[in-house]
Amino acid sequence: MSQVMDIHDIAAVQSGDIKAALPRRKLTARTPDELLGMAFDDSDRLLGDRLLAKGQALTILASGGTGKSRLLLMLAVCMITGRKFLDFETNARGLKWLIIQTENSNRRLQSDFRSLRAWTSPEDWPMVEQCLVIHTLETDEDGMVDLGNMENLNAVGDLIAEHKPDIVAFDPLGDFGIGNLDKDEDMRSTCRAISSIGKKGKPDRAIVVLHHSLTGKQGAFRATGFDRGSFGRNSKVLQAWTRGQINITAIDPDSNARLLFACGKCSNGKEFETFASLLNPETMIYELQPDFDVGAWQSQMANSKKPNPLREPTDDEFLALLPVTVPEDNPRAGVVNTDQLKAAFRKKGFAKELLREIRGCLNGKGIIRETKGPLNNETLCGRPEMVARYEKWRAAIKAQPVQTDLPESSPRPKRKAKKSPAD
Repeated sequence: MSQVMDIHDIAAVQSGDIKAALPRRKLTARTPDELLGMAFDDSDRLLGDRLLAKGQALTILASGGTGKSRLLLMLAVCMITGRKFLDFETNARGLKWLIIQTENSNRRLQSDFRSLRAWTSPEDWPMVEQCLVIHTLETDEDGMVDLGNMENLNAVGDLIAEHKPDIVAFDPLGDFGIGNLDKDEDMRSTCRAISSIGKKGKPDRAIVVLHHSLTGKQGAFRATGFDRGSFGRNSKVLQAWTRGQINITAIDPDSNARLLFACGKCSNGKEFETFASLLNPETMIYELQPDFDVGAWQSQMANSKKPNPLREPTDDEFLALLPVTVPEDNPRAGVVNTDQLKAAFRKKGFAKELLREIRGCLNGKGIIRETKGPLNNETLCGRPEMVARYEKWRAAIKAQPVQTDLPESSPRPKRKAKKSPAD
């Protein structure tokens, strides 16, 4: 096993529990005067007003097919050559990039780099060649990068250790995820693993993560405004972990050529103003659209017909999702599991993120009851009388005697003795 990470819990490694196996470093503490005595300059600023800085993480969020990967390559080339990236100033000329990606073939990458090389000056391209390395998909194991597997974890760590980049990018987050990224614990473990292997041996290494956003018209509407911080899919732990977040959404319903860029977060600097870009179909390069009226687009989105915003159901609305009557011989039909409730929430336009909180509240009030299902960690809920019937039915099943005796077999016929030659 490669020693990219300092693994202290051998038992956890052998059991496959990567969460327990991640290294634990000593906590750092400073006094106020120590902090006041530190000297800082702008050399740590890499993109915008510390939207991306040394030792920090940046997330770029957009729905599938929007062009995240192409934009990432353009961002890397701009930063390496010191060019402006759309409306962002860059301050990372000559810094080395490593992009670890799992979605684009060599044919697609060749097409993108052909466009970027034609766009970049002949004097600057050698610097791109020297400073940019990208993980390609050429063997059956190149796409295996989920960090919940120790072999994959060390393979990714070995790649970073080999190339020693100043900036490492992970595209897309879902392929590197540990467990279920809808769960806070698993998203937290994934972010911690990325930070650990990303900064191993170089604490000031910057990290860029590409991730999928909410989709559809409602998703586009949430790229800006009060909901801009929750634009990404899955657990919101990702938004808490990152220091900068760029939200990208298509402007038009039937094309991804025009894109809107909005700031989802900029913890250590000023948030950038929303702007638009257009993909030039001849050069395949994104170009800034300074005349685009962002306010008019936001008003149009706000005033046009759109699905009702996700909301919290009332107690009566929640009860209406639960069975009222069931057949006498099937009490199980009177209770529902979490997946069934989530499906009902989606159908009614309720916020499924509130499901656990609402269910716990109603259970505490006695309006509904919860009980354990036959599957591991399965929680069922229903109206109190339905849950009581289900529990009585389950208890009766468990109380039934188990047939353990084997049925008596019919006696075998006796074999006739063979006659000896003497007989």
